[in-house]
Amino acid sequence: MNDVSTTFMGIWYLGYMPSFWVRLRVLDQLPLSQVLPLFLPAALLAKLPVAAIDPSMMGPDLFSKGAIVQWWTMISIVAADICAYFGGKRWGRTKLISVSPNKTLEGFVAGVAGSVAMMLVGATLMRWPLPLVSGALYGAMCAVMGLIGDLTVSLMKRSSGVKDTGDLLPGHGGLLDRIDSFLLVSAPAYFFVRYFLPVLSGLAHG
Repeated sequence: MNDVSTTFMGIWYLGYMPSFWVRLRVLDQLPLSQVLPLFLPAALLAKLPVAAIDPSMMGPDLFSKGAIVQWWTMISIVAADICAYFGGKRWGRTKLISVSPNKTLEGFVAGVAGSVAMMLVGATLMRWPLPLVSGALYGAMCAVMGLIGDLTVSLMKRSSGVKDTGDLLPGHGGLLDRIDSFLLVSAPAYFFVRYFLPVLSGLAHG
């Protein structure tokens, strides 16, 4: 039963869950002229030679709203990891969970704050409805699901009796430890953008 459960866990965790990144990636293709405003403020954008970029150099499906959301999502996850690390180092006192003894409640709160702050910027630039609400909810979701993904790999390592998931990245705990925070965020991110944002948009304009 351990072998069977491990096999199906691998299929679900490393196969099915990341497939939602692909589904998110293809949502709503965008022309190049609409891409940069989703990343940069208008004042900075006016100073860049955007008009000199030849749209024919880009593939027709190179950019999409989903791809932009992916970038902001990954940036917010990284922000959560960085803020959690430094917040835990600075203020960490309360142990969060025994599976990962280095994680603290204070570090988790700092990580959520960092992710929310990043997504407030992202939601505003991407013109999400009610950006303060949608950005805060999305940022908190990214931080929480990223942590759960991290703890899932820690639990798998403890169950297998290994310290690292591989030796491809020495000192980093293995390749899986570098991407664990991204694996479980994909499905909630897709459903948030695909279904929740339109509902929030209706409420904002209702």
